[in-house]
Amino acid sequence: RCYASSMVKSASVENLIKPFVDLRHPYFCTENEPGQHVTVAFNNMYVIPSGYSIASIHPIHGGLYPRNWRFEGSDDGVSWVTLKHHKNDTTLDRYKPTYFFEVELPRSLTRRHFSHFRLLQDGPNAMSTHEFNVSAFEVYGRLMHVHEPVARSGLLLPSRAIRRSGFKPFAELPEVKAPKKGKGKAKKKK
Repeated sequence: RCYASSMVKSASVENLIKPFVDLRHPYFCTENEPGQHVTVAFNNMYVIPSGYSIASIHPIHGGLYPRNWRFEGSDDGVSWVTLKHHKNDTTLDRYKPTYFFEVELPRSLTRRHFSHFRLLQDGPNAMSTHEFNVSAFEVYGRLMHVHEPVARSGLLLPSRAIRRSGFKPFAELPEVKAPKKGKGKAKKKK
């Protein structure tokens, strides 16, 4: 699920998570107000994050690259923990409209998992305005916990499970037998 504090009329909240393809890719942008944020929530799944990636593109205004924001995690969507803080970060620009940011968790958070991830703008962008122009938001990490409804839905399957297509991943593999001792020795040529 995707949420945003606001958005311009020409944007769509689904563009927050659509993969980045090229500069004509659909974009997402909030209104020009301080404190804008976007949130992605995983239904019934929890992740220990190791990094995230975002894109910053706009079909008309090319300079709305984020400079000041926080990457935050929550297990309930109410209480947030800052996982990475960006201050005057100039990584995103017209030459690099998308980037992967590593997240090094402090020791106190290395076993904590989150189901909600938020990008919170806490300062002006490259144009000194407050539009938060981000899309293609992806979270990377270790899947730690899945509630039973997700497992029953077929989204996550054990490797030997029968998929809806009828494909059985390991059903047709022949049994591998060890060679018998004494047979198969090579003869020396004279």
